[in-house]
Formats: sequence, structure tokens, C-alpha cells
Amino acid sequence: MQAVDRAGARPVQAEPHGGLPAAVRRQARAAAALALAGTPRRAQLGWDDLAAWPAWAGWPADRRDRLLSAAGAWYLAPVLRQCIDGRVLQALAGMLGQAEADRLLQSDGSGEPDGPWPDLSPAMLADRLAHTGREVLLAAVASPALRLVLREVFWPDTRAPLPALDTAAAAAALEAAARAEARP
Repeated sequence: MQAVDRAGARPVQAEPHGGLPAAVRRQARAAAALALAGTPRRAQLGWDDLAAWPAWAGWPADRRDRLLSAAGAWYLAPVLRQCIDGRVLQALAGMLGQAEADRLLQSDGSGEPDGPWPDLSPAMLADRLAHTGREVLLAAVASPALRLVLREVFWPDTRAPLPALDTAAAAAALEAAARAEARP
């Protein structure tokens, strides 16, 4: 059976970009163009940039903030797994939920995050995870031009970190955080 567009008039063609139907990709690009209509750099983005529009960019701020914390935690999982400060681990469970914190701490991932290990004091944990999560979300965006525009739209008072986060590690952390987001 072949998929057809909403009107049923013609088959929906799959595009090579992620295997999504062309109609779905057009909708995503249109939503991105509409959301970015008032931004000065909008003219610098092409269709391929708009095709890289992440789903989280259309979410309400509170949902996006939860994803930031989860993505930051998963990116810093190697550090968090080695943490022995019960106060930090309690704060982590309070932010992510006990089940997700347990899943993160029991995950068998290896490696270390890029750069120096951050201060993970209980008082700084929420800010650290949100900051790291923001960089994870942006690093996982395929288009460098769109990354810059998203930073200006959502976090205009920040600058990109130097060195930049590893894109593959950021994408893996975002995928793990998105699995938690999908759970009821």
C-alpha cells in the first residue's frame, strides 16, 4: 500500500533526509520558517537549514526546560555515575524523577564529557544541567546556521562554548533524554 497526501491525490514521496515523507518535511520547514519569520538572520537560512528544525523548538518553554535538564544529565552521565555526594544524587532524582535518575546512573555508557569536569554541587546542579543541556540541544542540530539562529531566538544572552560539544555525544545524550520525555 502506498502512502498518499491528505487530499489523496498523489503518492507521498520519501526524501533521503531521515526517510520522512516529503509532505512531513515540507510541514516542518514551513513551521520553522513561520517561527523564524521575525528574526533578522532568517534570510541566511536555506531549505536544508529549515529541514533541520528540531521538534523541541516548537515545544512550550516548560517542556523544553525539562528536556534541557535531561539532556544535560545524559551528557554528563559519566561524571554523575562517579558522583558519591548523596545530596547531588537526591537533587538529580528530584529534577529527573527517581526512575530516570536510576536509569541514568545504572546505564553502562563510558567515556568522559568534553572539557573539564564541572562542579556538581547540589546548589549548582540545576544550572549546570540546564547550561549543558542547552549546548547539547544546539550541538545536535545538523545545520550550523540554524544552531546560531536557535541560540539567538531561545538563549540570546549566551555564546557558544569553546571548544564546542562533540556532536555525536550530544546527539546520543539528546536521544537518551528524548526517550525519557516520551515516557508517560
